[in-house]
Amino acid sequence: MSEGLHRDLSEVVRRLMDRATDDQPGTGVALARALDSHPPVVSNKIRGRRRWSLEDFFALAQAYDLAPGALAQMMTEVRTHRERLDTITR
Repeated sequence: MSEGLHRDLSEVVRRLMDRATDDQPGTGVALARALDSHPPVVSNKIRGRRRWSLEDFFALAQAYDLAPGALAQMMTEVRTHRERLDTITR
């Protein structure tokens, strides 16, 4: 994945965590468990210090009960909104 896609996925993950239901990971610890990882690793991925893997992408979709295409669409929407804001603030 390109750097931009990693940034987009991180933004989507932050939003999903903020809106998580009781059966979805709403904390870094719960998300790490869902990704079969460790909280510091997941935290670094969310902050952009480590890269997301394709396996992470599919595990995230499953953890939040989303089709992979829906998760990809959310990433596209995040990028579109960020680009619009960038043009406004220039």
